[in-house]
Amino acid sequence: MAETPRYLSLPFANTPVLQDGQHIGFTVGVTLTHDGQTVTESVDVICGAEQAAALTTGAIEAYTAWSRRALIDHDLVAKANAAMDAKLAALTAG
Repeated sequence: MAETPRYLSLPFANTPVLQDGQHIGFTVGVTLTHDGQTVTESVDVICGAEQAAALTTGAIEAYTAWSRRALIDHDLVAKANAAMDAKLAALTAG
């Protein structure tokens, strides 16, 4: 089951990943913020030129579902939650 953000989630613009000028995937990520602190966890997801083109030109629902699946598969929300926990703990310890 996918972890939910424990902090305020900010918009993350998935950007194209290019190789030799060809669109082959997207950088997918999550940005969380709390008490003036921000963390971002992201990963380049390579899906190939054909799927990247289909996701870019197809229905937004298909792209959203693919992007959400990538977040889950790479455990990015859990990683961002942990990074924010650590960042906040370091601030209170210091």
